[in-house]
Amino acid sequence: MTAPALLRDVHRALHDTFGPEDDGYTYLGGPGPIDRLDVLVRRPCARDPMTSSITVGMSIEPMPAGDAPGDSRRAELRLARRGGLTVAEEEAVAQQLANIAAHPWITGNRLDWGHTLGIDTDFPTFPGCRAVFLSGPATADMPDCLYLGEESVRIITVIPITGGERARAATMRPVDFITELMADVDIHSERPAMVAD
Repeated sequence: MTAPALLRDVHRALHDTFGPEDDGYTYLGGPGPIDRLDVLVRRPCARDPMTSSITVGMSIEPMPAGDAPGDSRRAELRLARRGGLTVAEEEAVAQQLANIAAHPWITGNRLDWGHTLGIDTDFPTFPGCRAVFLSGPATADMPDCLYLGEESVRIITVIPITGGERARAATMRPVDFITELMADVDIHSERPAMVAD
């Protein structure tokens, strides 16, 4: 499948899975094969109280495997934030997702479920969260992959985490960490001031 056809199929599959986007942001001239990356935004509605941001373009090629064990694969990133955001906040979230999407081609190492990644500043709309945990589906109704004929594209859920949460993640199996975290906090909202560190 050619790259434009693949990305067209990714967009169509995301539309079929999550519904039509309300807005989007485009970033051009990224590293490696990412010539164009779009971040689609779906705003809260009656059936979904989240602002959802999802990339289209990261899956243009399989990520470089680098020194990470396992196969390299195609992926797109998704973040859900409870409630509505301002346009400036939506754009800041989109920019941060674009930066994370570029990471494999800057470092030569793929991203996958269970990985943590530090970022330079607080994740937009998540004060105190200077890292992200990359997860599989956070709820039973979320898909893990988009199946596009012979290709599959993994959906990586981006969950902003605090420094303390990142330290805890380093000592636990990923599934245990995310299960415990979801029992302790609303992963789709900013952390209470007493939890953020």
